[in-house]
Amino acid sequence: MGSPNKRFHNRIPLNVKQRKEFSQKLSSLLSDPSQLVRKKMAIEKVELGENKAIYLSQGEPIAAQVDNHIFPHLKKIIQGLTLTIPRVVVDRGAIKFIVNGADVMRPGIVEILGNPKEGQIVLVVEETKNSPLAIGITLFGKDEIVKKNKGKVIKTLHHLRDDFWNFML
Repeated sequence: MGSPNKRFHNRIPLNVKQRKEFSQKLSSLLSDPSQLVRKKMAIEKVELGENKAIYLSQGEPIAAQVDNHIFPHLKKIIQGLTLTIPRVVVDRGAIKFIVNGADVMRPGIVEILGNPKEGQIVLVVEETKNSPLAIGITLFGKDEIVKKNKGKVIKTLHHLRDDFWNFML
């Protein structure tokens, strides 16, 4: 995996317009966007390559980006950030695979809370303590996922112990 801090290409402070766009992209995922982004808050974007970036405020990660998908950082979610996105509950057997970067496979899903559409950001949690494991994007809508017996149904974008999680300047 290497040291993620040595791979970033650019560290860019967001201007007022960029901060507003960033906040708007996150607003559909959060019950209260001000939990994560406040007015006049300094935010930096650090490009990590491979169409990935991490967003920092006061040196702390607050969000991540893969391709065009911007989503809250798992550390912020674990600290109590309130999300409005669907949750996908996985069984204990899926945990080790997901935290090692695997996509979510249909057999590991115990429950889907909410009604995710295809291409929607979801939070993946484990079944015993409802602890966040990953942020992913659905490859199918809820009805199709439920009908499936096997196969990949959620592409993992950010998970515990990935480069976003381990990022340090």
